[in-house]
Order: sequence, then C-alpha cells, then structure tokens
Amino acid sequence: MNTVKSIDLSDLGKGEIPALTRHFGLILAECAAVCLEEQGNYSGVGLKVEGDFEELFRLTLPEVTQQMRNCYNDSEVATEHGAYGVAIMLILDLTEYTVIEKSRKGTAFDYWLGKRDDNYLYNDRARLEVSGIRKGDDSDMTYRSKIKLSRLLKQQNPMSAFIIIVEFSRPKSNIKRL
Repeated sequence: MNTVKSIDLSDLGKGEIPALTRHFGLILAECAAVCLEEQGNYSGVGLKVEGDFEELFRLTLPEVTQQMRNCYNDSEVATEHGAYGVAIMLILDLTEYTVIEKSRKGTAFDYWLGKRDDNYLYNDRARLEVSGIRKGDDSDMTYRSKIKLSRLLKQQNPMSAFIIIVEFSRPKSNIKRL
C-alpha cells in the first residue's frame, strides 16, 4: 500500500459497465455517498482495502443533497446499494473483471463477472457476493464474510468468486477471492 489510488463513484453512471445502466450506476453512487456522509465521511475520504488485496483509495463522492437523503431513507436498501457501488469500483480497479449481469435471487451471489477482454465467455466468469455494513468493526466484517463464504461453498461451484464486505463508518473493505 505505497500509493493512494483514486475512485470516483460517479464513474458508475458513465454507462460503461455492462450490467449497469447509467441511471442505476448513479443510484449506487448516490447510495454510497449517503451512507458515507451519514457516518461523517465526505468526498476525499480514504478507503482501506484488506484481505486478498491491500490498497488505499481516495473516494470522490457525489455531493449529497437533502433530496438524496429523503430518497435513500431506507438504510438497509441504501447500505446494500452503496456497498454494490463501492464493490463494483473495486473489482474494476483491482481485477481483470467487469460486472456483466445481475444474478437472480437464490443464487447466493449478487453479480456475474466477466473478463473485460474475453467477450464475457462463460468459462471466464466469476461470481461477486457483496455485503454492506453501515457502522461496524472488524469482527462484524469477519462474521459477515464467513456467512457469505459458507453460502458460496455450499454451492460447490468451481467458478471463481469474490466476497467483498464494505464498512462505511471507517471506510474499509475486505476482499476475499475464492
């Protein structure tokens, strides 16, 4: 972790990610910004990444308005969507993958990933499972990661997978690659 990388969450709304429309990408960015701001974190805040990747990022956030706070007032939904946004940006920066499709309920993961340069062939796919925590500590992150790992291992699926836990109060993320 020698250098600090930058992530602009508004990039989620560029329409360049196969599984995100521009509008939904901006929703994810706004949810992340609302979650971070509620915990006293603003644009320029650092995000520490631990686990199978060790990095430090500086986050650029959309400006949070009262209208956004009103819109994303359901903290569970906002936390889930905000964590998706952060996790997707981490996948794009740290791996050769992009997000190619939202998975269906009951699959035990959130998104399908495909290698950016391989036309998203089935053999090159991976799974992404994300969890968000509005305010927690390392033990909360470890516990959540164990639950997600257990669900993925029950599938006995040989495809690669990433588990990303995002914690918003101390901005931190833990990434496990299977």
